[in-house]
Amino acid sequence: MSLRLAFPFALLTASGALAFDDQRVITLSGTEIGEVRTPDVKDEDPASLEIDIFDGGDFIQTLILESDGSVTDCARTLRAAAGTAAPVTVTLTIDMAAQTMNGVMLENCVTSR
Repeated sequence: MSLRLAFPFALLTASGALAFDDQRVITLSGTEIGEVRTPDVKDEDPASLEIDIFDGGDFIQTLILESDGSVTDCARTLRAAAGTAAPVTVTLTIDMAAQTMNGVMLENCVTSR
C-alpha cells in the first residue's frame, strides 16, 4: 500500500507539478494614493516602487514594492490616479514566488473606473 502512494508522489515531484504559487493583489482607490516614487537602487537589481497610502486624508503608511521587472509604467498609472475623487481604483498583482533572482515580480498594474 505505501508503495502505491510513494510512486505517484515521486512522479509529481520529478515533473515539477508541485510549483509554489503566491500572488498578492492590492487594490487602491485614487483618494488613497499619495506620492509615488521610484528611487534608484544602486547596489541591487530590483526596481523599487514606493506609494504613500492615505485614509480619509490621514497618512497611514508607505507601501514599498520591489520587483525584478520594471515598475515605470505602474508608477505612471498610480500617479495618474492619485488623488482622483472619481471612483478610480488601481489594482496591483504581485507574484511573491516568481522564478527570478529575488523571487518577486510586479505582474500587473491596471486602472478601473
